[in-house]
Amino acid sequence: MIKKLTMLAMAVGALVAFAAPAMAQADELYEKTINGNVPLKVGAEITLTSTNLVTHAGIGTLECKKVTIHGEVTKNGPTITGKEKSTTVEGCNHTITDPTAGTVELGSGTGKTTGTSFTVDFFCTFTGSIPFKYVTNTDEAVVTGENQLSGGCGSATMTGSFTLETKDGTPVYIS
Repeated sequence: MIKKLTMLAMAVGALVAFAAPAMAQADELYEKTINGNVPLKVGAEITLTSTNLVTHAGIGTLECKKVTIHGEVTKNGPTITGKEKSTTVEGCNHTITDPTAGTVELGSGTGKTTGTSFTVDFFCTFTGSIPFKYVTNTDEAVVTGENQLSGGCGSATMTGSFTLETKDGTPVYIS
């Protein structure tokens, strides 16, 4: 019995030893250069752009040809946080006013916005938190979940994805 417990303890110890480096890995935003990956500095401006964002709501489907979030990195590892500077929408099938992405936090392949809101056709305001996922070493975040938004017009589900880049158009990757 003692031999079995000792073997089990050794096996668990080995698993922890192999898992520790993976758990200790910090996420960060970076640019690829000819000299390797360069982490973004706190204060760096980034742009998140979507050309496929769709919101399904009781008042109908809301689509914009382009949604652009301009933000600033406030922490770059071991988790990543950012704050919105402005959000713009173009080519929408409804009038969208006061679009706000809010703040964002991400790490370990997932993230979410906090304080997201916008008004549709001057009367229906939606607010909520948008969850998303990403694959390490890519420049894309994909919206996940259902009924992330609510308001006087009911709940709404947002789908689509965003690509990340610097203000000059250089791709920004998430490690």
